[in-house]
Amino acid sequence: MLILPSKNFFIVCSTTIIFPLLLAGAGFSSTGRARAEDPQVEFDKRIKPLLTQYCVSCHNAKNSQAGVNIGDVKTVSALQKDQTSWRKILNRINDRSMPPAGLPKPTAEQHLQMTTWLKTTLDSAAPNSYAL
Repeated sequence: MLILPSKNFFIVCSTTIIFPLLLAGAGFSSTGRARAEDPQVEFDKRIKPLLTQYCVSCHNAKNSQAGVNIGDVKTVSALQKDQTSWRKILNRINDRSMPPAGLPKPTAEQHLQMTTWLKTTLDSAAPNSYAL
């Protein structure tokens, strides 16, 4: 005599085991939220290229307009340690005064990506890791 699992067994397995694994494989946690990418990876892949494209030509070691040099920033922790400067930069990007008139500006999507990432990254720094 062959004993088959009940229909409820398959429902329980699919909702408690299989479905969460599928979500995790698709980049989601079991809460349904997208997994956050490592901040350093996201900085290297998405944010640094935007800063290079829109900011570094005026704010680098040779040409640090307004005393701002962001061309040398290589790590998220270095960025987080310089809260004062990066919050000023964030405010200037947020109010769209940077890049200045006459220079190429990020698209709305790029602007949102950059400001959201900067705010989240600055806010997530451990309070004892920086000085204001």
